Amino acid sequence: MEACAYQLVEKRMGAIIGHIDRNLHKTPRKYVPRGKDEITFTPWQEQDLETKWNEYMDDVFETAKKRATNYMDTWLEELKKEWNSQKKKDEFKADPKDTQKEKDEKKTKEEQQKKILALVETTRKEFDKVKNWKKPDNWE
Repeated sequence: MEACAYQLVEKRMGAIIGHIDRNLHKTPRKYVPRGKDEITFTPWQEQDLETKWNEYMDDVFETAKKRATNYMDTWLEELKKEWNSQKKKDEFKADPKDTQKEKDEKKTKEEQQKKILALVETTRKEFDKVKNWKKPDNWE
């Protein structure tokens, strides 16, 4: 092949596949059966594999982005619903019959609920800032 393989190491996989695709026809496979003449196989036909690889990777990127975004949107909403539910609020609802220990435990639960809701909201805001990430500049 013309270019040294080491020069391609810094490039993306698509560039390497494209280089092979464009140069493989220059060295067709040969075979010498025992006691017979050399057979040269039909040379490789270029198939524009670099473009196909890049299209495939673009699709992989978009799918990964969509899955990550859907995952975060779904589970942050579920966390918010769970921790802001009446069921959770009832866990620390005051009762005149509560002992001091029970009052302390309920106060701790209430503080925990507020911290978790604040954390979910902070996570939501931070994720909203980055959820529309772009492909890296050196993608191709």
